[in-house]
Amino acid sequence: MYITMTTFVDFVLKSGTPQLTCVRRAKRDYERGSAPERDFYKVLRDAIPQVHQEQKARDSLDGVLGGLKDPKKADAYAQCISGYKQWWSKKQIKWVDIHPWDWTEGDLTVRVNPELGVMVDGHPQVIKLYFKADAASKRRIETMFHLLRLSLPEELAGATPGILDVRRSNLFTPTTDIPDIEALLRGQAAGFATMWKQLAPGK
Repeated sequence: MYITMTTFVDFVLKSGTPQLTCVRRAKRDYERGSAPERDFYKVLRDAIPQVHQEQKARDSLDGVLGGLKDPKKADAYAQCISGYKQWWSKKQIKWVDIHPWDWTEGDLTVRVNPELGVMVDGHPQVIKLYFKADAASKRRIETMFHLLRLSLPEELAGATPGILDVRRSNLFTPTTDIPDIEALLRGQAAGFATMWKQLAPGK
């Protein structure tokens, strides 16, 4: 089975029956197929890399707001754009071509999909954007770091993985290795796959 990094991290951070609920929801959504409208931040998730790819100015991100009709989305996007522009500030950012890659354990394949491959003031970084209103927890950040580092492609060797809490303009980068986190993730992958197989379609 094939899932996104966000789905897997959400599962890892839960315990007990909430994990089963997470798998049930994921299975239902994946069986329904991809639907852009279910990704609240998709427009901004696409716009931020595009700005760097096309070497546009920071303020060009404000153009995203013009096409939004949902007040809730407009407010969330405005906060994220303001936060991203603040993080960008006077940094010299140059785009580096990247593509999603896979981490596979047993029957489960996790699509690792950082949005940004960039040179930041001359240093290569691979960055996953975090848009949610709630601050990213330490456990979430540590789990995402490890998935990014586990499967970093050869051509990006030496790049620093980062998680950017967009609203708060806060870029997290690894400082220490978490003992046995790989064993934890492999065990969680086996658990996810087992639950998925046991659940009937549409349940």
